[in-house]
Amino acid sequence: ANVRRLILKIFTLPTSDKIIKKTASLVSEVVSSGKKCVIFSEDKINLSLEIEIAKALGGGFFDVDVFTFRRYVHAVNPSDKILSQESSVMLIRKILTELSGGLNCFKASAGGPNMALTLYELISQLKSAKVNPEHLFNLIEGSGKIDGALRSKLIDVHYVYSEYCKAVDESGFYDRNDYLSLMPETIRNDENIKGSVVILSGFSAITLFCFFASAITDAPFFVVCLQ
Repeated sequence: ANVRRLILKIFTLPTSDKIIKKTASLVSEVVSSGKKCVIFSEDKINLSLEIEIAKALGGGFFDVDVFTFRRYVHAVNPSDKILSQESSVMLIRKILTELSGGLNCFKASAGGPNMALTLYELISQLKSAKVNPEHLFNLIEGSGKIDGALRSKLIDVHYVYSEYCKAVDESGFYDRNDYLSLMPETIRNDENIKGSVVILSGFSAITLFCFFASAITDAPFFVVCLQ
């Protein structure tokens, strides 16, 4: 039987700036060793990361590809429409504003600066675990063991999650977490990735790490993420 090997190193750093510098340093080491490097970065640091990598490599690079998730998806299948994390967070923020009067625990914090992002990351984890809004509702109502503040919070999560899925379906776009489930085979068969060192840079959600770890085989794999 084939034995799957994943050569993994994880670096956790306190700021995006340090993540960018560490990633550029890793890329420089990889290129100096004569290997190709493929980087998947969070959207918001992508441009700064490309600039830092160019500086680290003396002004340009040839054996290095830097992708955001959306750019990679577009490269392998240009016809698909994928919501970026920023677009999804904006959509959840809009939903929170519209639903705030009907929420239980999240009413006061619905307009907070981090609430939409927090709920997006929670929804991402639920999707990764194959838990849809109906499953979550059945868990809340069917277990008989969830009550009090936890029940109120889960009902709010279910409410927002349901409305988010409905809004995405109506938009004609894909939520990127739904698309993730279709991508491991594409990455495994990508000749550009085979034989390359892969770096995942700047992502905070464990969902993407799990996805890439399941997709990449027999390749050195670095993760540079926020603490």
